Amino acid sequence: KCFYEGLPTNIIERYLSKINKMGGRIRVGSQRLEMLSNNLIRMIADSGQRKLVIAPECSANLRRVIGKETILDDDILDFGSPNMKYNPISGILYFILGLPGEEIADINEIINLIKNVRCVMDQSGDTEGQLEIGINPLYPKPWTALQYARACKPEEAEKKLKYIVNDLLQSYNASIATDVVDEKVERRSHTLKNSPIKIETTIGTVIPYSQPILSRGGKELSNVLEYVYRKGDMIKTWKEAIKKYGLNENNYFREYDINEKLPWDFQRCLVKKRHLKAEYILSLNKKPTTPCICNCRKCADRCII
Repeated sequence: KCFYEGLPTNIIERYLSKINKMGGRIRVGSQRLEMLSNNLIRMIADSGQRKLVIAPECSANLRRVIGKETILDDDILDFGSPNMKYNPISGILYFILGLPGEEIADINEIINLIKNVRCVMDQSGDTEGQLEIGINPLYPKPWTALQYARACKPEEAEKKLKYIVNDLLQSYNASIATDVVDEKVERRSHTLKNSPIKIETTIGTVIPYSQPILSRGGKELSNVLEYVYRKGDMIKTWKEAIKKYGLNENNYFREYDINEKLPWDFQRCLVKKRHLKAEYILSLNKKPTTPCICNCRKCADRCII
């Protein structure tokens, strides 16, 4: 069975139905919008969940690059309306900043999409409802096509977020919350309750600095981790530790050459590096990902057969 694009909807429905019958509670963190069904929404809602993360990730142009070209803005607007087929589940839209090839036009498109979803909510009578938006920078992960991509420096991510918020504030009262960092996503601050748009983000915390380092670091980080553990998980202490042990922070944020040896290359992975290289080159040229046909010889065992 090919899992490259996730489990088919009918299989997910079968699993959730069995969990329901056994008396379990369903909690779905996120789901591909094009794979949602009315039956799946009903089972999630019947379990008491009222919010579901939908991840457009980026502009429609860049969605083609990361394999999400089937997620259309019209479907996202449909999801934003409480009177449409997804009632009574409301969505949290999730976006990533700093994908390869991102331009100001892509950020503007994200802003316009947020405004349009909020407008649909208002037109549908949900003027009291809060549109929740997740926005975070790209954290390149090993054994993905974007493992070679550069990561946003914290100050760069903050600049982009400020640009988005300032634009939104011209039309709506928008607020920012970082309580998601403490894994308290369900907590809703009273002071933010009446804000039409709430942005949940890690930007402005230690996460955008530490995540690229943790994702890409090797054994050279052992002393750094001990130092941060003892002194506190703050950007200041991370920088102190990086300097103390003679490391270069830029090495964890830079773009990697596709031919250089990476710290995690010693690990065995079903996804072959030649496939990841080819996919990354496609992303740099803003070309769609290669289609997965299952049992594909070109990328050599990237699927679990």
